[in-house]
Formats: sequence, C-alpha cells, structure tokens
Amino acid sequence: MATNAGFYVTLPSNASKDVFKNNTSSNYTVDLAKAIELNGEWEVGLCEIIYPHTWYTLPRDNAYIELMEISDEAVMPSEKDDPNHTKPGELLIIQKFSRGGYYDKPKDLLDQIVPKLIKYDPTAEAVYNNVTKCIDFKGSGRYKIRAQAPLAYMLGLKPDIIQYQPIGDSYSPLLSVVNVKGGFGDVLSIEDKVYTEILPLSAITDGGHIEFFIPGDGEKYLDLNDTLLHLRLKITNADGTDLANDAAVGLINYPLNTMFSQCDVILGDRLISQSSATHPYRAMIETLLNYSEDTLKSQFSAGLFYKDTAGALDSIVTNNGPNRGLNSRAAFSANSREIHLFGPLHGDVFFCERLLLNSVDMRIKLTRASDAFCLMGARDSLFRLRILGASLFVKKVTVSPAIRLGHAAALLRGNALYPLSRVNVKTYSIPANSRICNQENLFLGAMPKYVVLGMVHHEAFTGRRDLSPFNFVHNNVEYLALCQDGRQVPAKAFQSQFNQGSSVREFYNMFIATGRHLKDLPLSINREEFNDGYSLFVFNLTPGDDNDALSPVSNGNLKLEMRFRVALPHTTTLIVYACYDSILEINSKRQVLVDYY
Repeated sequence: MATNAGFYVTLPSNASKDVFKNNTSSNYTVDLAKAIELNGEWEVGLCEIIYPHTWYTLPRDNAYIELMEISDEAVMPSEKDDPNHTKPGELLIIQKFSRGGYYDKPKDLLDQIVPKLIKYDPTAEAVYNNVTKCIDFKGSGRYKIRAQAPLAYMLGLKPDIIQYQPIGDSYSPLLSVVNVKGGFGDVLSIEDKVYTEILPLSAITDGGHIEFFIPGDGEKYLDLNDTLLHLRLKITNADGTDLANDAAVGLINYPLNTMFSQCDVILGDRLISQSSATHPYRAMIETLLNYSEDTLKSQFSAGLFYKDTAGALDSIVTNNGPNRGLNSRAAFSANSREIHLFGPLHGDVFFCERLLLNSVDMRIKLTRASDAFCLMGARDSLFRLRILGASLFVKKVTVSPAIRLGHAAALLRGNALYPLSRVNVKTYSIPANSRICNQENLFLGAMPKYVVLGMVHHEAFTGRRDLSPFNFVHNNVEYLALCQDGRQVPAKAFQSQFNQGSSVREFYNMFIATGRHLKDLPLSINREEFNDGYSLFVFNLTPGDDNDALSPVSNGNLKLEMRFRVALPHTTTLIVYACYDSILEINSKRQVLVDYY
C-alpha cells in the first residue's frame, strides 16, 4: 500500500512461490500490482511478523488414549477366563499419563504408551517417524487406538469429531471435545470468558450523562450481546430529603433503559448509533414485541419492567390504584429506598451475536431524560430522580490462538463483517383537531424491512408527570396504510372501528409481522390491551415475511396515509420505529466502516 511518505509490502512466506521458485525465509521476491521507483535513500523497517505455529499443550483431563476391541471373531472357550481378554467392541482406557503440560516432541510419550500396548497386544510397536514427526503404531490390527485433541495430533491419529467454522472467506477445521461415553462437548475455539466491570469516566451528576470507555484488548474479544448495565437509583423530594410515607410517585416502566433519552455507541472513532432523543421508545417497542409475558415478569423485572395496566397507564400512585404495574414499581422506591437495576442495553451492536474483534475501542454515552419524563405523579409535583451509581459489565472472551491467527490472516484479504439490525426511530407531530395525517416521505432512499407505528400524547412525549409516555393510544384511527412506490401495504388498508371494538385484524397482524403466526411464540399484549394503551401497528415489508433472513436492499419512497374517525383532541406525537438490514465492517487496522450515515 503506497502513501506520500512511504509504502509497505506484505511478504507472505509461501504465496509467491508459484511465480518465484527461489523465495526463501530471508530473500523474497514479490510481484507488485504497480511498479515503484526507489530513487534516493530509503529506510526499510519491519512492521509485523505473523508466524503461525502450534505448541501442543496436553490438558491433564485429556491425557489418556483409548483402546477398542474391533475383532468380530467369537470368543474362544479358553479365553473366557482370561482377565486380559475383551469382548468385541469393548472400550478400554489403557493409559492415563502422570502429567499434562507441554511435551517438546511426540517421542517423549513413547515410554508411557508402549508398555500398556504390549499388555493387550504383544505384537504392538510404536515408532517415532522422523519424516512425519509423528508416532506410527503397528500391531495385530485387532485393536483401534483413539485419542482426543491435542494428543491426537501429537500421536498422528485422526480426531473423532471435526467441525468446520468460517474464518474469513474460508472454512477451517476446529476440534470438538468428545466425552468418553460418546457425548458432545464444546467447540475449542473459546478458551475462557469473564465479565469485567467498567466504571464511568467521570463523576455522575443528576442531569448529566454517563460515559463508559472499554479499551480494546490485544487478546480478548468482546461479546456485545451480553453487555449489562447496573444502576443504583433513588427518588427524593426537590430539596433532596427522603420521601414521606404517602408520597405518590413512581418510575415509568422499564427505567433501566427508558430513563435515558439517548444511547450513543462509538466503535473506534465511528459513531454507529442514531443520535436522537428516542431511546426510551426504541427500548419499549423492542421489549413489548419480542418477549412473552412470562419472560417480562421474570427476567426483565431486574430492570424494573412491571407492565402497566391497560386503560390505566395515566394513573398516579395510590393505595390499591388501578395501575398495578406502577404500584409495583413505586413500592421499590417508597421512603427513598435505594433501587438496584440490572439488565441489557438496547442498541444495534448489543443484539449482534458475533464477537467484536480484539483491539477495537468502544465508548458508550448515556444521556439522562428529564425528571418530568421519568417520574409518574401529580402534574405539579417536584420529585427528583438521582443516580447514585452506575457500572457496565462487559463480557470478554479469550479465543484460541489458532482462531486469532486465522482472523489476522483473513483480515489481510478482506474485512470482518457484522450483520446488524439497524434501528431508526423517527417522530412526527400531528396537530390538534386533525383528521388526516399523510407523510409523503416517511422514508426516502433505503427501505426498512420492518415498521412499527404508535401514537402518544405530545405532552407525555416531552415530559409531563401525570401522563405516561408509553400510553400508545389508537385515536380512533379508521384508515391506515403504507404506500411503497405505488404499492399499498397491506393490499387492503387497515379500516378499524375502535369505537365498536373492531380491531382484530390490526391486532393479529402484530403476530404475522413479527413471525409468530401459528407458532408457540407468545407476546405480552392481548386483544383487550391492544385497544386500550398498547395500540402498536406493525408492518413487515420484506418479500418473504422473514425478519431473521437478510433482505436485499431496495430504494424508494415510503408514504403513510392515516385518517381518524374524530378530530384529535390534542397534539399527538407519532412514533415511527424502523428496522433495516445493515453491515458493519472492521478492517485489519481496526477501522470501523458502516453502510449508512
């Protein structure tokens, strides 16, 4: 690769031998794509050496070989009483080595193996082959010798199980652990994992942001799918004193994520997240449309997800009040008790199942939403939400040296690819007294594969303590459809009659569009709740209605047509959640590239 000040050349040890037969380890000739004139004085420096080599370290648990009887001949009467005789197919563990660890040469194992072989087969021999650098076994052919990796490689035996996994643009064999009894173990590509606690870069303030920095590790990869946030919160009076026993205040639902208006994620020096104050709606929509009620009641209660009661989302905290979810959350914060929250972050990369390459820095910035948005209470109340502490738990994975070398070699030929479901959340304001809402350019350019529409009170969206920001009302919509380059979706527009309880088609389409039709994959929203605070209209724009498969990128114009049976009583905010298929790339210099923004 040439620059103004210099250039560097990659000199693989064997790649040029087909053209230049005389290449050696100290004298290379490489056919460059472009001729370079070296006039004047130049300095030559060695940038990097990649020397693939495997050191066989024998784990103590695998320090044995197996001997199996493979003869089909009948057992002779004279052999029945022979204690050394085995039945056909019987498996024997004939040698357990005294130690594991590093063996410099395969022939170091001969003294431990040969005596046991002779015990069962007097004709057995084990000879070190100086050409193949392995041990050749000879005998009667009545017994089969087996060993697990890495001992199998050291002895020149074939391993029992080989799994091929993608490394770059090729597939490489990775050994699997095979139990002595025949069960399958884990792939040896991951050697270790550990959760590391990351503290904020600066002191936490009530109205400020929280920023975490995770430096790239030269050996460890990051499993972003298991990134977890831990928060310690407290609700106080405006002057910082503790709440009274009868204080009517509680947190909005799922505050672990919804108390932050924005979540910025930076990989390397590239911002890969959306910069808009709509993070609470992304988190809530993804939670409601991806998990069952049992999962939300159990796992997501760690993030204080207690589902609001349909029809009572705008209620305030009272004894035996109608909103059971709000009452449950308020019980955790009563008398200014400290609240602990723990769970996942919502972001594009945090739902990617591929490990992030080593040596890539990551920065996460969480921006607080206002107290008027985060707290539910009387409209004129002045309660405050304080963050007492925050930390991020990041899962670091140690992969085998062979995999790291394979990745390094593959990155010289191409970039590492990370398929992402990229989310974009837009908002549109619909004025009061409107009966029609047409958005000509809802999306222009790349088309999303999946769209969710929801409407909330505008003052709840901006922050009003007596209104829930997640009360998705239907506003008596009587006509709803999308139009993609002249093609209407759905082909017959939704024409609900919420005033008569007729919205079953819109409700059932939520299951079709999310891939749950005729599958035992329940959602937490039932038919009655859909009409009373959980009206989310879902559209699947993929050709095959498969949200998990990568879809071809299409460009065009997406238009929204919406009509209401009665005029809107107040200004309404339309929430538009869109999901795209995208690719994030990382090259050998750990530069991050995206196909959007």
